[in-house]
Amino acid sequence: MPQTFDVVCEKNDEIAEEVQSIWFKLNGPLEFKAGQFMTMLLPKGEVMVRKMYSIASAPYITDRFELCVNRVTGGFGSNFLCDLKPGVKLQCIGPYGVFILQEPLQNDPVFIATGTGVAPLKSMLDTIWEKKLDGGRTIWLFFGARTPAHLIYHKEFEKMAQEHPNFKYHPIISRDESWSGLKGHVQDHFAEHIADPAGKEAYVCGLTVMVSDVRKTLSEMGYPKEQVHFENYV
Repeated sequence: MPQTFDVVCEKNDEIAEEVQSIWFKLNGPLEFKAGQFMTMLLPKGEVMVRKMYSIASAPYITDRFELCVNRVTGGFGSNFLCDLKPGVKLQCIGPYGVFILQEPLQNDPVFIATGTGVAPLKSMLDTIWEKKLDGGRTIWLFFGARTPAHLIYHKEFEKMAQEHPNFKYHPIISRDESWSGLKGHVQDHFAEHIADPAGKEAYVCGLTVMVSDVRKTLSEMGYPKEQVHFENYV
């Protein structure tokens, strides 16, 4: 059940271009499932504005949580949080959401994201490794960004791939011709690697247009609806 928490900003660091990792210390234990989100209450004059952000940290961390926030030009919530100083107190409500990691794993997870849509997927990946849920299954991450500087958690994902040979990390860049890896959009590449839907389960998160395109492609590839989980970011 969602609860109201008093939280304090612990740290606020830039982790990619225009993206901040913001950690909040809680006044009580937070129990949530990987993939869920919190509603932050942000003061705007006389009004409290509610903004929803996916939890990027893993559920086994119960005394604090991480948000991954993209600074949007003119966006009140994102700029308020990106400029937040350690020590500032806020309130939040949660957890919410049904976009969650399906446990135990019945199929090979295929994670597909763009931008900060990778935040809940990172929570899911950390959960898989911490709880040893993979059981030798192949785990995929197709992550799209505009430039290499916009690749959130890139070093962490590379480290995961080194430590777990069954983890296949595919960063995809859309606006930098000097990038030596995969170029274009996530929609252009994941079908090459996961053409057979048998024994696979897709988790898709990002802006609405990308999520719609990926879901359409997965459907055309024969993925049944129950094997596709998604979350739209506005």
